[in-house]
Amino acid sequence: MLHDNIRKSHARVSKNKRIFTKFSADPTFLYNGGCELYEDAADYVNIRTIRAVRIG
Repeated sequence: MLHDNIRKSHARVSKNKRIFTKFSADPTFLYNGGCELYEDAADYVNIRTIRAVRIG
C-alpha cells in the first residue's frame, strides 16, 4: 500500500511537469483554470509553491 502511494505520487509529478512546459508561456491560464487538471486542491497548491520557487 505504501509503495503504491509513492509510485502514484511520482507519476503525478511527471504529468504536472508536462503541463508546466505546455502552459509556461501563459501562467495566468494555468492558475485560473489549471486546478481542474488535478485530482484535489492540495496537489494544486503544492505545485504552485514549487513553480514559484523554481521561477524565483
